[in-house]
Amino acid sequence: MSRWMFTLVVLTVVLLAGCSSGSNTGSSAKPAAQATGTAAAGAPTDPKAAAEAKALKDFQLYDQMRIKESYDLAVPLGADIVKNYPDTTAAAKVKETLDDGHGAD
Repeated sequence: MSRWMFTLVVLTVVLLAGCSSGSNTGSSAKPAAQATGTAAAGAPTDPKAAAEAKALKDFQLYDQMRIKESYDLAVPLGADIVKNYPDTTAAAKVKETLDDGHGAD
């Protein structure tokens, strides 16, 4: 059962990442993108900002899994955040929770 849940979480993350990969090309999105310093496709122009945004999305899922006490799903997701986005705020938050033992209760 837990392997099935892990697969479900991974698929959810992949789908969320695919949905946010610049598909907002509507005319109403362009002025907002220009005002916030983002590219026309809606992605941040700064690679650090892009990493922060992706890490934040993953962290929100990680935090939801921890709140629901689905630690078998949260721990691998948290480890991926730390591995893939080591210099982000989200990675720092994950490290705190994993180090405190709250990520693996």
